[in-house]
Amino acid sequence: IADYLATAVVRVLAPESAHGETASHGLGGVRVAIDEDTYSITDKDGLCQLIDRVGMGTVTLHHPCFGSGGRTVEGVAFEVERERETVILADIRVYVCASLADQEKQTEDDAFDRLSLGKPRQPQAVAV
Repeated sequence: IADYLATAVVRVLAPESAHGETASHGLGGVRVAIDEDTYSITDKDGLCQLIDRVGMGTVTLHHPCFGSGGRTVEGVAFEVERERETVILADIRVYVCASLADQEKQTEDDAFDRLSLGKPRQPQAVAV
C-alpha cells in the first residue's frame, strides 16, 4: 500500500531582538525531526522543508534553546495541494548575573577608602 507524500515547511523564529528592532529573526541550526532517521536542519533564516505522508504530523525540534529534550510540535500539515508553513517560536532566554569580582578579604576601612577615592572595582558577569 502506497501513501501520498507531501512537503511541509517549518520556520523557527527567535522573537527576541536587539533594542529597537521589531522583526523576529530566524533560528538556524535547529534539527527538525519527524523521527530519528528523517530530519532537516534549519538554514540561517530558520527555514527547512520536510517530506512525509499526507496528513497532520508531529515533529521534534532539537537545539540548545529547547533544552536537552527538545520540543515536540503537533499539527504540522503535510498537504499535496499546497505547501504549508508552520511557524514555531523559540523561547530563548539569557540570564545575566553581575557581581563584584572576588578579591582578598578587606576590612571596612579598606572598602571605605576605595569608595572614597573613587577607585573602580571590576564587575564580573556570568550568563546562564
